Amino acid sequence: MASKIGLSLIVVMIIAILATARAYLKHRAFENAFQRQLPVEVWQDGEMHDRGPIERHTHDEVVINGMHYRKQAFEFRIK
Repeated sequence: MASKIGLSLIVVMIIAILATARAYLKHRAFENAFQRQLPVEVWQDGEMHDRGPIERHTHDEVVINGMHYRKQAFEFRIK
């Protein structure tokens, strides 16, 4: 029983570490696109809404061409 609990705890910790690493890599991709002024496409439900360099970004949103896009609501394709 104790080994099952220990194994479950290890699995939960690995999932948390992977989620943190994924969030970090995603943030680095936005930061790289921002610093290099790469064009970024903004997509939602199969429709492109905007395209241009990132003016600024936070943990929650990206600003492109003066428009604010929530990171969780849109897909961003760095070109």
